[in-house]
Amino acid sequence: MATMRLSFQDLYNEVSKFLGSYGSSGPSGADLTDAKDSVHAGYRRFLNAYDWSFVKPILKFTTVANAWEYNLPEDFSYFIGPFHFSAGSSYPPIEERSVEDILGMRSSLDHTTYPEYYAIKPGPYSPETGQNFEILFYPTPDSAYTVFGRYKLYPRKLSADSDLPVGTPETDEALKALCLAEAEIRKDEEVGPQSQLAQEILRDAVRTDKMRNARRLGRDYPPLSVWEVARGSYMISDVSPFQTGTN
Repeated sequence: MATMRLSFQDLYNEVSKFLGSYGSSGPSGADLTDAKDSVHAGYRRFLNAYDWSFVKPILKFTTVANAWEYNLPEDFSYFIGPFHFSAGSSYPPIEERSVEDILGMRSSLDHTTYPEYYAIKPGPYSPETGQNFEILFYPTPDSAYTVFGRYKLYPRKLSADSDLPVGTPETDEALKALCLAEAEIRKDEEVGPQSQLAQEILRDAVRTDKMRNARRLGRDYPPLSVWEVARGSYMISDVSPFQTGTN
């Protein structure tokens, strides 16, 4: 099916045309390598430019009885909010804690039931996949529980000509502009008019993406549920790592 999306090949061809190295049938050799490098650099700038809605999918997986460590997807960056159990479950959301907290609780009382807390820790590193991450649960799950959690992904490098970047047709134009801006900087060794144009197009893409956010966020200061009060999870004494001192 035809699509309005820009593929990896579309992007590096646009860069090659901008640099004047396209030739009669597209870039080749060192020109092709340079064009692809500009696309990869522009893609990184695009991903870091804004908290895009389409890089926050929901991760769903099922625990295994007596297993408390699990591998996370290769594109995992960090979780957004707590884990929730499957629909109809009466279990409270699984809250985040530090790795040290999880290990400390396990050393004090290692038991099995539904998980109440989780922590993220770096997993094995490999040159092929980069840095991987793992999730730890406490208590250790005593059965198969299906849990859902929203996370920030960092997509893989574009490789095949047909690869599509994350995003939408609207954001593709911003990505293309950033790739051209990167090519301009590499060619002229200074920021030029293409970079300014890229920022204008990027602002339009951000404005469009914001339209995907919820218009209503719920009540301000909602009442605590029964399990929140019982566990004391959202009381004033709950410590945030951002509370580093007083002014």
